Amino acid sequence: MLGDAMNPPANETTFAELIRRCVEQQGNDDWVAFRARTETLVHTVFLHYCHCGHLVDEFEDWFYGWLAAGHQLAAALNALHNHYPDPEHIYIAAREQYAWRYFRRIVQTGCAVFLGEINSHLPVAPDVDPDNTPGHNPWQAIAEQLEIAEQMEQVRAVACQLSTNLRLTFSLRHFEWFWPLLESDVSELRKRNALRPDWLEQRLHAFHACAPSCSDIGGVLGVSTDSVYQFYRRALLWIYEQLGPPA
Repeated sequence: MLGDAMNPPANETTFAELIRRCVEQQGNDDWVAFRARTETLVHTVFLHYCHCGHLVDEFEDWFYGWLAAGHQLAAALNALHNHYPDPEHIYIAAREQYAWRYFRRIVQTGCAVFLGEINSHLPVAPDVDPDNTPGHNPWQAIAEQLEIAEQMEQVRAVACQLSTNLRLTFSLRHFEWFWPLLESDVSELRKRNALRPDWLEQRLHAFHACAPSCSDIGGVLGVSTDSVYQFYRRALLWIYEQLGPPA
């Protein structure tokens, strides 16, 4: 299905061009054409990652509104231009594949945001680790798609731009890739645990041996388990958007 979409008839507007037209808001017809071209992929990705068939129609309506109101397509267009700076008639096939891969990641991000919005009212008990709560972690698929192990340096560079809580949460969650922590982050942790410095050192040492859970991270940050989960989700989605699809 995606392979056919990436190779449209010669007389049909390329997907990359359609993205450009939507970003430049040349007319409603472009948005109609964009939705017609992409709705099958949107439908398929949602069902694959979310397994919520009863919500697929609601998601599709939400997704295109979210897309029109956000900056995702503009980011896709910038990434496309940066990756293929040559004139548009060069590398057409490769350009189309890149555009479709990037859009697929946008849809995956949309899935996570959508489920986060409809599930935001669900309470998480303080003694429950969301990482191990069945059905409560729809962002796991996005974490896997990041292929963090292969992009570690890029992820570290992007993560440094996050706000303090988001950066600390993400760094502690992936402790083995972010050690040693930034000096500013170490200072922040010591400040938050000023009355128990030895305990903090013990916890950080333990994180070397075993990846910390949300409750572990909440303990050193001084926030609830649910807050840690939300911080991690926001950090993950932002990093995911910044990296774009792998070359």
